[in-house]
Amino acid sequence: MEPVPLNLIGLNNIFEDRWLPGKRKYVNQINIALTLIVVIFYLTKIWMPLGAQNSFVVNFLFSIAIVGIILGTLMTIVHFYPEILKWCLRHKWKFLVIPMTVVLFGIMIWMGFGNLFGFMPGSLKETDFWRSAEARFPGVGKEFMPALDEGSFLLMPTTMPHSGIEENLDVIALLDKRVNSVPEVESVVGKWGRVNSALDPAPTSMYENVINYKSEYILNEDGHRMRFKVNKNDAFILKDGSTYNSKTDGVRLISKEDLVVDKNGEYFRQWRDNIHSPILIRCFTKALKCLVCMVKQPELLWAFSPSHTNDRFHQPVCIPSSYLRFFLSGA
Repeated sequence: MEPVPLNLIGLNNIFEDRWLPGKRKYVNQINIALTLIVVIFYLTKIWMPLGAQNSFVVNFLFSIAIVGIILGTLMTIVHFYPEILKWCLRHKWKFLVIPMTVVLFGIMIWMGFGNLFGFMPGSLKETDFWRSAEARFPGVGKEFMPALDEGSFLLMPTTMPHSGIEENLDVIALLDKRVNSVPEVESVVGKWGRVNSALDPAPTSMYENVINYKSEYILNEDGHRMRFKVNKNDAFILKDGSTYNSKTDGVRLISKEDLVVDKNGEYFRQWRDNIHSPILIRCFTKALKCLVCMVKQPELLWAFSPSHTNDRFHQPVCIPSSYLRFFLSGA
């Protein structure tokens, strides 16, 4: 890819004298366009904004659209800057509405709609508009953490304080076995108890399980995604002559050695799209019987919830304190 645009830029500069005097300005514009194409090409190759499951051409066109919109907006502002500046100076208060609105929305996203406008009368808080605004702008919260792809998780469950050594050994062995059965997991290392140190006050009933999961796509030694040979049905061709399609054949553990490397093939994705997702429900009740009923029949809460769908329901797998944790999977 590199020599082609460089050669074109060189030829364009060589034949600059052949251009008419009034059109020589296009020489520089052509060089800029060629440079942008190279930059967007490598940006798409590294970034893949629409995901590796889409073709490179689709990602390349999307990158061109994004860069075009950004550069077009900036060039439009530069072109009309004198007129924009004159209008802002003539209408100062109208212009200030724009940054004030941006700041207001930022505070509302941070604190939440209900906390920011909590001084409003109670009658307004009963309207559909208020409920919709609270649901759309709940606030960041005190424990906000964006989704990070760090390559591993740290699972730290606990058992009852009176659990013995044998029970702890059985639980951590069962926990490692269950977690390691997830196809996306590469390895699990569990540890319980504590060392003889004042810096580790954890009780013997607390576990620490380091979960290393596989990369989203199979990578080579340099950390780059690898392409593998597929047939006309987009099924991966294995070295033993069989084929594998995750959409029709279900989940199977396929290693890099089983696939046929092909630079014109497709990326092999190792993650599923329908992994079980936990839902955390906090219950407030003064009667113990009500809490027991919620634990024994939690599907009633799900059935009457506003976001109820036809997803399958699983019984709670963990009940810490006043929290009920459920797992849902696509039907």
